[in-house]
Amino acid sequence: MIDLFCTPLIIVWPDTLPSMSNTLHALNLAWLVNIGFRCITIQKGQEIINSRNVFMSYIRSTFVIDAIATLPSILSNNSKSIFFLRLLHIFDIKLGQMPIFALMKVLFPHSPTSRINYGLFLVYIFYFMILIHLIVAVWLWMGDLYLMGD
Repeated sequence: MIDLFCTPLIIVWPDTLPSMSNTLHALNLAWLVNIGFRCITIQKGQEIINSRNVFMSYIRSTFVIDAIATLPSILSNNSKSIFFLRLLHIFDIKLGQMPIFALMKVLFPHSPTSRINYGLFLVYIFYFMILIHLIVAVWLWMGDLYLMGD
């Protein structure tokens, strides 16, 4: 999720990229580990027992998106020219729901209806915050382009 917040800002202000290099190396390592785990774990709702089928299922689903979003950044040492590819990590936005629903399970252990209602409300707020963040980043980028044109 950190990627979804820092990538638009780095695209808007590329001069901040060197100061975030350690953070980006840690994120790159986390995404590589994520790709590795997805090759060997079963996704929710799937009934696959054979490990080869788990691997092939991941390769056919989101592996290409994960690879395009992660590997060019690693191979180019976070080059400014291809950094926008990291925005493809937005396809993993559903991972942000897991902590919210885990919290709801703790807060409402005996009420599944309340758990779902409050959980969905918080998820919608989460999505709204990310959308506003992306809109503001594009707005700032357009403002910088306008000021540079003067």
